[in-house]
Amino acid sequence: MKNPKEGGACWRCRRFVAEEDNFCRFCGSHLTHFPWYYQHWGILVLTFFALGPFSLALAWRSPVISKASKWAYTALAALMTYELVMGCIRVYQLLNNAAAGLLQGQLPAGL
Repeated sequence: MKNPKEGGACWRCRRFVAEEDNFCRFCGSHLTHFPWYYQHWGILVLTFFALGPFSLALAWRSPVISKASKWAYTALAALMTYELVMGCIRVYQLLNNAAAGLLQGQLPAGL
């Protein structure tokens, strides 16, 4: 997206803003300072500690992050989600095998 300060669209409402504007005339958004959750570090914090793959909505809406970075965040979130799902499947299989062994009268290894 074109930088709003060079004359382009407001990052929030997508309406035209003039080059000399510091704030959008329609929605009041600041055109040079963006909320923390649109910054690189904000996206990473939200991805790893709060939202997981749902933080991609913020990444793709961010006026600060380049398109290449947005694709990198998408790949990172997909990989993280895959690893989380596979880890849950492995834990389920481990617990299922342990429970089946207990039902057959065998103690799990290590007990």
